[in-house]
Amino acid sequence: MKKILLLLCAFGALLTSCSDKTPAPTIEVLEGTEILDFSNAEGSKVVKFSANGAWTAEVTTGAEWITLSATSGNAGENELTVSVSANGYESRSGAILLANGAATAQVTVNQTQENALIVDATEKVFDAVGGAFGITVETNLVVSVSINAEWISQAEPTAVRGLEQIVY
Repeated sequence: MKKILLLLCAFGALLTSCSDKTPAPTIEVLEGTEILDFSNAEGSKVVKFSANGAWTAEVTTGAEWITLSATSGNAGENELTVSVSANGYESRSGAILLANGAATAQVTVNQTQENALIVDATEKVFDAVGGAFGITVETNLVVSVSINAEWISQAEPTAVRGLEQIVY
C-alpha cells in the first residue's frame, strides 16, 4: 500500500512538472496611440505598446506612404515611430499590424488631403452682344457658385472623380 501511495505521489509530481507555465502571448497598444491622424504634410508620430514576447510590425498592403522605425523587437514597453510622406489631393488611410505570436493589435493611420481650389480665369469680358463662356474649377472641396446679376445664368456643372474639374 505504501508503495502504491508513493507511486501515485511520484506520478502526480511528474504531471505537475510537465504542465506548460508559459503565459499566452499578449500585445497591447497604449491608449491614445491606436489611431494616428496626420495632416497632408509629411510627418512622424510614436505608437506606444507592450508585448510579453518578441514582436513584429508590418504596414498593410497598399500603404507604401507609411514607414516604420522598426519591424521587430523584444518583450517589454516599446515605442515605434510611424512616418508618412506628404499627401496629394485625396485623404487616405492605412494600418499597422503588430504581432506577438498569435496575439495581434492594429494601429490605424489616417492622413488628410491637400485642399485645392484652382480656377482657370478670374475675369471674362464680352461685347454688347453677349455670349457664353466657361470657367473651369479644379477642387477637392465643396464649391458653391453665387451669381449676383440677373442677366447671367449658370449651366449645370460637369464633374469627374478625384480632383474634380467642374466647368460652369
